[in-house]
Amino acid sequence: MYALSLRRMHPRTAMTLALLTALALWVFVATPAKAGYYPPTHSDAAYYYDSLAPYGTWTHHASYGAVWYPRGMAHDWRPYTHGRWVWDDGYGWTWASGFAWGWAPFHYGNWVWDAAFGWMWVPGRVWAPAWVTWRYSDSYVGWAPIGFGVNYW
Repeated sequence: MYALSLRRMHPRTAMTLALLTALALWVFVATPAKAGYYPPTHSDAAYYYDSLAPYGTWTHHASYGAVWYPRGMAHDWRPYTHGRWVWDDGYGWTWASGFAWGWAPFHYGNWVWDAAFGWMWVPGRVWAPAWVTWRYSDSYVGWAPIGFGVNYW
């Protein structure tokens, strides 16, 4: 889970961020699902294959099928750490990746951790502003990737 300290911010900025996060969570929970869960298929990976191949490695995982992991990341790299959160009036907090390849793995499918591969991406069909779960307190806002097979959109 990643955390953002609200103590280092101006109190008005911290309060606004906390209120917007609470509102986004309420909208996220209150909005009915727009699509059902679709298990990944070979065609999901085929759709993304050419776009992501220059930036990482495709392989087959026994539990998840076709997966992709980015090349050249530090050993402690984690998803949703290189980029920023942008507010979108239609979707709420949306992840804007700092990677050229970020359009797909941060908005379709799920990230999963594997001891052999590290963080790897399982392709999916449903778009979301980010596949993360949020936690917050008076001092921090945190997020972490949602596990495989969980679909909130």
